Amino acid sequence: MVRNLIGKSPFPVETLDSDELITLEQIKAALKKKQGVSLCVRSSKGPTNRGGYFFHIQPVDDRFLVFDFEHNPVAELTSTHLVKFVNHVCGRQFDPEVFTYCQSVVNLRQDRIDDATEA
Repeated sequence: MVRNLIGKSPFPVETLDSDELITLEQIKAALKKKQGVSLCVRSSKGPTNRGGYFFHIQPVDDRFLVFDFEHNPVAELTSTHLVKFVNHVCGRQFDPEVFTYCQSVVNLRQDRIDDATEA
């Protein structure tokens, strides 16, 4: 099976193995007063080297910045929206508001970044 080479993460990697909804407390625990964290959310069971969903998170005041692997900003979210975003993206809980946000803001922004790098 071919593995996707994604490069170095922008922050130290912390892994969270769970099949339950991810909480703000778990995200804050992963941050542990760091400048940012590359949180890998995985299922609770599986091979040791299994993949997961990466969220590159940096706290800024009372909000959280989310980045892609190239450290491009993807979203700026409140704590409530960050939890909804993480749970929606990694398939824990569908959220129609986050779905619309991802389609109209996050994916559109990513398409523009991809277009700029191809030019």
